[in-house]
Amino acid sequence: MSSRPDSEVWNEEEQRHDAAFRAYPTTIGSPNFAPLHIRKAGQETVHYFRTRVDEIREEWKRLEEDLIITEEVFGSDYSFQPLERTTYYLYRRQNGTKFLSLIEPQSWSQELIYAVQLQSTGIWKILPNTAS
Repeated sequence: MSSRPDSEVWNEEEQRHDAAFRAYPTTIGSPNFAPLHIRKAGQETVHYFRTRVDEIREEWKRLEEDLIITEEVFGSDYSFQPLERTTYYLYRRQNGTKFLSLIEPQSWSQELIYAVQLQSTGIWKILPNTAS
């Protein structure tokens, strides 16, 4: 049994006062002893992932559209080497086949599908306001 009062924080093994070395409060004037508040990210994290998923879906949709257009243009008839950033016109013949030309739609009466440009990445992009 210790002969010291209960309010005194004494370490019997080390024979010293060790209130300052304890991991918990030892007197009424000590800082509040409460569990740490662990903030769960919850809604912010869920919102981040949902936003990213939506962005990835949009990117996927754009990639699919680029693939379809690029396959369509490369699958058409043409007898020249297309240059990057040059405007070309994809037309449909009366028999349903498609061909690529430099001739503008105002110059003749072929059925225009859309105007395109070859990008440096090898992807064909439709020019705005030209899709039929």
